[in-house]
Amino acid sequence: MKSIKITFALTLVFIVIMAALPATAEEQAKPVVTEQKVAVHTDVQPKEARDYKIDVNIKGRMPVIDSPEPVSLDAIYSLKIRHTYGKREDDGLMPLEIAVTNMETTVDGQKLTVAPSFPKLTLLIDRQWKVENLFGTAGTRYADPVPGINYVNLITLFYLPDGDKPHAIGESWKTRIKLPGLADVYNFTSTIKSTGELDGVKTATVHQDIVWDPQKLEGDVTAATKAAVDSVFALDTGKLLKSHADCQIVFTSSANKTNSQQESKPQQANIQVDISLPK
Repeated sequence: MKSIKITFALTLVFIVIMAALPATAEEQAKPVVTEQKVAVHTDVQPKEARDYKIDVNIKGRMPVIDSPEPVSLDAIYSLKIRHTYGKREDDGLMPLEIAVTNMETTVDGQKLTVAPSFPKLTLLIDRQWKVENLFGTAGTRYADPVPGINYVNLITLFYLPDGDKPHAIGESWKTRIKLPGLADVYNFTSTIKSTGELDGVKTATVHQDIVWDPQKLEGDVTAATKAAVDSVFALDTGKLLKSHADCQIVFTSSANKTNSQQESKPQQANIQVDISLPK
């Protein structure tokens, strides 16, 4: 029971870590660049609501403050979230509210009756679909660095950076993103892999490699995170239709060098994430 409580407390910090990593853009086979250019234009209506289902599977180990041993992580989360858009104001900013409408949690094979709570977030988004302001994280665990993609910075997966600009299929472009009020910096390399059709909707399939600037956590722990994400966007509205991420976060600690009881090798967490439209 004590182990379950410790794991549950720690996975609260990692809730919905949605990053991915297996290979960098350089390690993957270079895509063939074609002459066809594609732009993903984002378009929403005032008061439009977009619902998503998110499934997260976290396994691995991480260093723990004031503990000589790393903790094991084994958790599954199934969430439903809603994006509700407001009216774009004269200053060009559009409000977006994000809320969790349902959640199921399983830790160490046991389903929890009390699910972790999530703050309601309000974002202000400019005409280029960049987040200009973010409210709702003050006084929450998200006010401090959280490894990987989490409930707050998950929004970076829902808009293709510079997607409104035409890009050739197979062409890669880089974007550096920092959300207001958060310390983390995300370095995106995006590539449109192909166009197609899904349930009668014309789509663009996009691969993204994301590299976080190193994150300094409590207890002299450093997290190194990379992400490889494959997503499908609707071409006419820019709506995210589905996304898959495979993740690896590597933790290193100065305790590894000074504490003989602490294992010397870095600890890592592996995450699988799927975003889809609810049926």
